[in-house]
Amino acid sequence: MDAQMEGQDRVVAILEALQNPLYLVTAHDRIGALLVAYLHVYPPERPNQQYRRTGTLGRRWTHVVRRDLFGVQTIVGNNTPYGPLVQDPVEQASVHRGRWRTKADAVRENEEKIADEILQAIEAEIKRHG
Repeated sequence: MDAQMEGQDRVVAILEALQNPLYLVTAHDRIGALLVAYLHVYPPERPNQQYRRTGTLGRRWTHVVRRDLFGVQTIVGNNTPYGPLVQDPVEQASVHRGRWRTKADAVRENEEKIADEILQAIEAEIKRHG
């Protein structure tokens, strides 16, 4: 004789729904937009700065959400040739360190917001199947 707890079917339905990560796509899109907005911000100009800022580096930050059967991820990038020298956490030139935000800074500074987006997506999916 099999024993079945009350609500077992509901729990199974929720767990099955959470196995397919595609419900996280919208949250990842919002996370990408958040990170791009963070990286778009330029530091203040230096006194007596000799070059004119064009804004190209900031405008070229973008994101895509990549998804497959096993997961969803946000990919943030910039196709400006000199971008890594300015905002990449590994390749950043020493003259830019501590002034320009990096991708690592973007994640670290927005860690709580990122977690909230994911948790809200999980909660919404649970409610949808609850």
